[in-house]
Amino acid sequence: MHQRIWGLLLLLAAGLAWSGSAKAWQSCQDVVVGMYNNQPVMQSQCTWLAGAVALDPATRAMGSVWNYGDADAAKAAAARDCGPSCLVVSFYDDYFYFAASDEDVIGYAPTAEAALRQCELAKPGVRCDVVVSAGSGGRAVYWYFNALGYNGTRQKAYAVSGGMRRSDARQAVLQACGGEADCFAYVHQQPHAAMALGEDGKLYASEGNSAWQARRAAKKYCAGEQSKKAKCEIVAETSKAAP
Repeated sequence: MHQRIWGLLLLLAAGLAWSGSAKAWQSCQDVVVGMYNNQPVMQSQCTWLAGAVALDPATRAMGSVWNYGDADAAKAAAARDCGPSCLVVSFYDDYFYFAASDEDVIGYAPTAEAALRQCELAKPGVRCDVVVSAGSGGRAVYWYFNALGYNGTRQKAYAVSGGMRRSDARQAVLQACGGEADCFAYVHQQPHAAMALGEDGKLYASEGNSAWQARRAAKKYCAGEQSKKAKCEIVAETSKAAP
C-alpha cells in the first residue's frame, strides 16, 4: 500500500504546480507597526486561508475551492460546485485527500495515508483508494482508475481508462478482453502498467509513472515471486495495448 501511495504522490508532485511551502495557505502583507528614526517599521502579517473539497460518494461528482478567508464560505462554495448530495470538508492544510471504496465508504485527512486509514476503519474489510487530492493554488484532482487486461489465448493486451471506481475499470477491461475466464485484469491509478509472464506460467502486474517504471516493477515482482534466475517476459503494457 505504501508503494502505491508513494507513486501517486510522485505523480502529483510532477503533474501539478502546487506549492508545498509552509505558508501555502496564508495571505501575507507588510504593514507599518511603528516608527524608528523617522522611518516606518514594517512587519509581515499573515492570515490563514481555507480550502474546501466536496465529493458525492455515489456519483463521484466533485467540487473544490481554495484561498477563502472563511471556512464556512469555502464549504458553501464547494457544495455549490458539487451538488446537494455531496460530503463537504474545509481545511487549512497545504494538502488534503479523500479515499473511497467501491462501496462508497469515504475517508478524508491532510495526508493520503490517514485518509486511507479513516476509510478502512469506517468499514473494516473494504479496499480503499485515494481518489481526490487537493492543494493550494489549484482545483482538486480526481484520480481515475485504469485497467490493463491480457488474454493469453489471443496473446493480446487491452487497456481502458477513466473509471470512477476500481470495479468500473475492471469490468470495462474484462468486457474488451474476453471475460473473467480468459482475461487477467489489473487495475491501476498510475498512468502506466505492465504484466510479466513467469516461468511458472503466472502473470505478475505492476504500475508506474512511466512505461519503463511499470515494466521494471513487473519484472521485479515476477523475479521476486520465483527465483532471481527465472525468466520473466513482458507480455502486456498500457502503451502497446488495444483500446
